[in-house]
Amino acid sequence: MRVRRTTGLLAVAVTAAVTAGAGPAAALPDRPELISVSRTGGPGGGPSDRPAISADGRYVAFESEANDLVPDDFNVAADVFLRDRRTGTTSRVSRSAAGGEANGASGQPSLSADGRYVAFDSVASDVVAGDTNESSDVFVLDRSTGRTSRISRSGAGAQADARSVQPAISRSGRYVAFLSDATNLVPGDTNATTDVFVHDRLTEVTTRESVAGAGQADSFSVDVAISADGHYVGFSSYASNLVPGDSNGALDVFVRDRLARVTTRVDVSGSGAQTAPQTESHGVAISADGRYAVYESTASDLVPGDTNGRSDVFRRDLRAGVTTRVSVSGAGDQADGSSFAASISADGRYVAFDSDATNLTPGDPATDRDVFVRDMRAGRTTAVTAPGEGFDDRPAISADGRQVAFTSRGPGGAADVFAAAR
Repeated sequence: MRVRRTTGLLAVAVTAAVTAGAGPAAALPDRPELISVSRTGGPGGGPSDRPAISADGRYVAFESEANDLVPDDFNVAADVFLRDRRTGTTSRVSRSAAGGEANGASGQPSLSADGRYVAFDSVASDVVAGDTNESSDVFVLDRSTGRTSRISRSGAGAQADARSVQPAISRSGRYVAFLSDATNLVPGDTNATTDVFVHDRLTEVTTRESVAGAGQADSFSVDVAISADGHYVGFSSYASNLVPGDSNGALDVFVRDRLARVTTRVDVSGSGAQTAPQTESHGVAISADGRYAVYESTASDLVPGDTNGRSDVFRRDLRAGVTTRVSVSGAGDQADGSSFAASISADGRYVAFDSDATNLTPGDPATDRDVFVRDMRAGRTTAVTAPGEGFDDRPAISADGRQVAFTSRGPGGAADVFAAAR
């Protein structure tokens, strides 16, 4: 997408953002819509990034350093905001317990299906009372009650003794998965590394999910995703003891069945073989029922004919044991560039990703990144953003696969968040 601040396309996006508030029952616009819109109707005055989208695409949460999205933004720190695309209104999510501005940066939002609950991380110490750990924590705002609660704490209510980041919230908002370096969230955490945790907001129980059959993970984990009902958790890890036979010394992708207490390695070939050493697989997202997991990988041995020497996006059907490359053209040709940042619809049919490849759709001469959606059932790849001078990435696709939010950086490097119908 061209996002030069003088282009006609951005003007269209701004117009869509402004007119979205024409009435309380206004439909979502078909045209690209500027989400990180200032109070005067133009792009925000600072970079915006990391969008999350509700199930129906109505709400988009994002982080931003802009100070002109809402009134009285003077904290000179990144905040989390929520845009209601039907009413055309923006609200600040990351607030202090007193209702004012947070005294530190906040980011990495995740939304419940209906947009009621917004999870985010923050280094601020005044989002809730009694926050004295001087570290990043994970929080959830209940937009219906206006109450923010801290998630990164033990079952006994003790605050984490180290940083907690990157929340992923379940459909109902009950479960929140996150990463943490803390050692006191669960008993027996002595591996001194980053682990994956899930907090049950109903029972107030926190569990560690990046665990081996015989005990703790022997290395750190990155990324986190959660299924709609909280049954499954996806993550990436350098640990070699989460599943038997993990000897590649690589960053792998895993899905944990929290009820059965079984961990499965995702980035494997159709025969179940592990990837080669010195490869990386990460950036996991999982479908609503946990059947499908998507991720990016530099491995060339996950599917036959992978000879492009680039990072690709893959989908693993955990029920059928089948791995499919997502980042291909409609004709099935492999990408001539790298692909990243997969996001998956609720049923696993649609996968959004970004890529600098020029051959995924016809007429794409650009080498900057664009956002694409692959229809896994129809075998069709379509471009969400128009090829041009922008750098478009970090897509988040709605549950029904119809709406995609993403970040776009213009030639000058300014980042804004947009949403578009697929």
